[in-house]
Amino acid sequence: MTPPYSLEQAKHLQSRYKGFIGAAFEESRTVLIDDIAVVPFEQTSRQRFLLYYMVVGKKAQEQILQEYKGLLFDVLIIARNERGELIHRDLCSYLSAARHPELSCESEEAGILS
Repeated sequence: MTPPYSLEQAKHLQSRYKGFIGAAFEESRTVLIDDIAVVPFEQTSRQRFLLYYMVVGKKAQEQILQEYKGLLFDVLIIARNERGELIHRDLCSYLSAARHPELSCESEEAGILS
């Protein structure tokens, strides 16, 4: 299943992939995954989330989800580089780049819908 997701689906994916926190972000060994976050699918609200995240960190998800009135969500993999800048990638893109065929958004569809 590819985005957008319902809130329930996004939270399921977030829970499923929480184990990625602390792992290397892509090929970098110095940049580690900081968070797996449920975010609004709509771009303006997503950008607002990222700005909040830069300031308040992981508390940003609670704040944005309380304010967001939309019904469509995505899941982001978030890291910080050596300069402290946020690096992020949506979950599906991250899983595709990881080259693990057993880990894909498409393989999640049965688990989410069952």
